[in-house]
Amino acid sequence: MRFGVDPRRLVCGIVVLATVVPCAVAAEPAEGPDAEQAVTEKMFESLYGGDVETVTRTREKADDVALAARLLETARGKDVQPPLAAVLAEHAIALGSAHPDGYDTAVDAADLMIEVAPEKTAEAYAHLIDLHEQQHRAAKGLDKIGAAETLIETYLMAADARLDGGEANEAMGLMRQASRLARSIRSDRQEEIQARTDRATARLKAERQAEAQEKKLETSPDDTATRNALVRLCVGELDDPERALKHLTDACEDDLKKYVPAAAKGVDAAPELACMDLGEWYRGLADGASDAARPALLGRAKAYYERFLALHETEDLARNQARLALKKVEADLAKLAAVTETRVVGPGRWVDLLPLVKIEDDLNKKNQKCQWRDDGLWIQGTDFVKVAMPCIPHGDYQLQITFMRPSGRDISSISVYLPVGPKPADVSWTNKEHANIGGVKPKPEKGQPGLVLPKQEHTADITVRVRGSLADITVLFDGKPHLHWQGPVTGVSSSWILHEPKRLGFGEAYGNTLLKRYRLRMLSGKALLLRPLRKEAGKGGAAGVRPRRATQRTSDEGQMTSPRRDSSTRPGAPGLARNDSLAAPRGASACRPPQHDSVGATLPSNATTP
Repeated sequence: MRFGVDPRRLVCGIVVLATVVPCAVAAEPAEGPDAEQAVTEKMFESLYGGDVETVTRTREKADDVALAARLLETARGKDVQPPLAAVLAEHAIALGSAHPDGYDTAVDAADLMIEVAPEKTAEAYAHLIDLHEQQHRAAKGLDKIGAAETLIETYLMAADARLDGGEANEAMGLMRQASRLARSIRSDRQEEIQARTDRATARLKAERQAEAQEKKLETSPDDTATRNALVRLCVGELDDPERALKHLTDACEDDLKKYVPAAAKGVDAAPELACMDLGEWYRGLADGASDAARPALLGRAKAYYERFLALHETEDLARNQARLALKKVEADLAKLAAVTETRVVGPGRWVDLLPLVKIEDDLNKKNQKCQWRDDGLWIQGTDFVKVAMPCIPHGDYQLQITFMRPSGRDISSISVYLPVGPKPADVSWTNKEHANIGGVKPKPEKGQPGLVLPKQEHTADITVRVRGSLADITVLFDGKPHLHWQGPVTGVSSSWILHEPKRLGFGEAYGNTLLKRYRLRMLSGKALLLRPLRKEAGKGGAAGVRPRRATQRTSDEGQMTSPRRDSSTRPGAPGLARNDSLAAPRGASACRPPQHDSVGATLPSNATTP
């Protein structure tokens, strides 16, 4: 089997689907979206109908999985229009779901469907839940924990989609499923899930109250008090000015008659002078709203202030007033974000996973010999130390890892743990040998050093791609090509394993290493973070870790510069063993990560050490 899709079929699919279908649809404009869907389905049938019929007739499912991968690759083509991509993705889901080997392809196809066909979001999440439930049921041992975390996130994302669509009852059911599963594995997300459930409960309560008031107005349309309450409920707790406008009459209160029609038109339609008034009005609504509704109302106020600043370029009192109001709104939003809900990272965004590491949870219990320094994580490998990154990637991804070894024995090694589809693999370096990929050992590029030299900072860029049963791994070392391998996923292996094998990881054996950065960028699919990205509101550090003094700085591009040593760090800090032979260099801390967040932003300079 060849790696990737058949180029001839891919070109044919893109050209025909992207050009012929729009023309066919244009011939029948009166029939609208249904005609486009019908023509798209017919075009798919003409291109792939025979292939689908052939693979579904066979007892073996490998051909189903292979065809699913081809359809997904075609759907991702730059020239394929969203309706066509949605049809291809839908068929890829059906074929990939036929066998566990195709589940990852089906998951990627469902993610693509959400992106290109928002109207099919509920359907796509139903597929995702079914796939992840099957993976969870089939998982064994420690794999089951990672599968459970993925399923929990899927329940919550599906619940959010249902809630956004006004289906509060369905959202509550999904959150209850997430809560039960989180309790069963003792997940640290239980508090977050409860908070989200409380918000959904408040939304459901407001929705039922609005329905009761609407029913009351049907029999008593002159009940002004009920009408005013309903309009305020719709524009406030339900954040639905369009619905509020439907119940607005001349009998309503003056501020409602003034602002609801403008709010129903949307932010982009607001003229310059109205933006300030609408921003102030929404801030007032937020002050009297529940915690569940306040973020949305403050978000609208923020949008109006930002539009005013974009339209009003004159540096005068009004512009200064808008700036101050915007800062207050942003501060209020930050306070409400007690714990971020950002647990999923999509393609294109670099995320530094290192600040999310908790030494007490993410290291192998036998050798917890890591300490936080101002410039990274200090790892002491008198034996073998494993660091599990709190992240599970689903899809193709790229890692950028920066490290330095002050010294090391001849037998010492550094290793990066990589999930490659369903298989674990690792890329390792030693002081004497070039890098190896576990199980395959490809030859390094000619003329490239690839050796880990003491007292020298190195950066490894690792790209992992999987297409069906085939994998592609590329390694750059200090910016230069070093290793490249293609072959069956079953060919790779790892000389070591994490307690949750689907996580990313880093290992150190018989030496000392300063791990300065461990960045991830998804190229397709998504990554599940086992801890939130942002820090807890009102606390100085990332969620789940203790804060420290803000001594580290970053450039605008997120590149870390030379930090200032924290000479005040006490060598007897809690968690630091009183053993001089294991002591980290000056500026180290046994339990505190460097003071920058997961995306490289510098934290406030007034952060203090507790």
